Amino acid sequence: MKTSLINKKIIHYLQSIADEGTFYMRKKTGHPVCVASYGGQQRSFTLCQTPNSNYCRYMKARVNQFVRHLPINHTYTFSLKKEQ
Repeated sequence: MKTSLINKKIIHYLQSIADEGTFYMRKKTGHPVCVASYGGQQRSFTLCQTPNSNYCRYMKARVNQFVRHLPINHTYTFSLKKEQ
């Protein structure tokens, strides 16, 4: 799976669990950053653009760790499998 596709899925997922109307992307230089309020607290998540062979597995673990530490009640985890 391409890096850009993985990043798009992560962005869509983080946007779907963010508080209504608070999600935006910030990138001055370097890596893109997803910024949003989750449970009333503003948090940011940095995306990588440097692909490697473990990028898919690495990002899946990072996103799930990020979500576990958010002040929200969220029961499902991020997955990169194709949705049916």
